[in-house]
Amino acid sequence: ADLIGTLYIDEPFNKSGMKNLPRFPIFSSKNESYVYFDKNFIQDGQLKRDKFFYVVEAFEIDSLDNFSTDNLRFDGYLTSAGIFPVFREPLTVMKDYSLGFEHSVPKEGYQMFGGLAHFYNTVSLSNMGFGGLGRLDYITSTVYSKSFNFSPLQVTARTDAFEMRERRTQVEFPQGKGTVLELDWQVENNNLFVQTDTLPLQLFGEAGFKGKMKIAPGGAAADGKIAFDQAVIISHFFDFKSRSLKADTADFKLLADNSEKEAFLANDYLTNIDFEKRSATFKYINQNSRLSFPFNQFVCTLDEADWSMDK
Repeated sequence: ADLIGTLYIDEPFNKSGMKNLPRFPIFSSKNESYVYFDKNFIQDGQLKRDKFFYVVEAFEIDSLDNFSTDNLRFDGYLTSAGIFPVFREPLTVMKDYSLGFEHSVPKEGYQMFGGLAHFYNTVSLSNMGFGGLGRLDYITSTVYSKSFNFSPLQVTARTDAFEMRERRTQVEFPQGKGTVLELDWQVENNNLFVQTDTLPLQLFGEAGFKGKMKIAPGGAAADGKIAFDQAVIISHFFDFKSRSLKADTADFKLLADNSEKEAFLANDYLTNIDFEKRSATFKYINQNSRLSFPFNQFVCTLDEADWSMDK
């Protein structure tokens, strides 16, 4: 902290200490002081003091030889490197005995990073870091967590619930719903990643996804595995629309009805699945592209194959 003030030991007329003046010693600061949270043990030093700091307004503390931290309070405001707008909240002594606060966000929420997202509920600050409990809205996604961690370049959380609303405008997004996910919003590039844990992320109202998804202003993409009905698709290059997906260089597997046996395989094919039209196409990419029907012990190479999902 940067702190400037005057320490008064006693009244000038009481230099000998003959009178008991319990208000002394007194510390008085008539100027703004600053509290920083840039130590390496606080979020790996990400909260740099040039942009992230708390401004303490003029204050006075008396009875310094007999005061309780329970009543210690400094009025002022936080400048959070653009994570949130500047807001007022008194500094108090937190459970870890560092200065900090718990701040209730106004009902209308706070803009994050100049409007890239909105946050609602509670924000906290101490030597444990800058975090939050509540809800984050980003494009068409809503994230709930008790453990948001905020820094100027990154927001992370282990989610309690996740929802992505379908959007059919020029930049499309599918419907999505999940519970426990690892969230990592890389603010500099404005890419929000969610990684599944044990449970899949439900997409399109009928498919389960496991892997890592990127959500950005340009749309949603992913690396992982999608399963629906009797079908499984694995790709590093999923591109999602509101009711369809494209997978560049994908492996597709279709199981026979009521069986674990593979009825159809498409390896290294460009795959398009349309959940609205209930159809799929597989297009040849290169010499590694193979179609096979293991149930019939038949292997071939075709420029294109179609699948009617309900037949």
